[in-house]
Amino acid sequence: MKVTISDFKKNDKQDVSIEFDEFDTYNLDKTLALIILPSLKEYKRQAGRRIDMRYNNFGKNLNIMIKAFELIIEDNCRIIQKENKLIEKGLKIFASKFRNLWW
Repeated sequence: MKVTISDFKKNDKQDVSIEFDEFDTYNLDKTLALIILPSLKEYKRQAGRRIDMRYNNFGKNLNIMIKAFELIIEDNCRIIQKENKLIEKGLKIFASKFRNLWW
């Protein structure tokens, strides 16, 4: 998969180009996690300088989301039930906070 996103233009729009290979959709959860995880880590680095991460446990929730995507990428057969619960919790938090991932 190759994703290219341009800088914002004068009309506040961005050009987006996405190229897929067949194997990208075979394990789409892992493919998306490979994009989301570094994005969340960078968001944490950038937002951590601008917002209070303690507000509504946002920093804690962000760490749970990050750990969940790390486990999805790890994707081995030895993931235990405790880790599966963490993945589910992290994905639920991610879904509930998705529209708030801005600073």
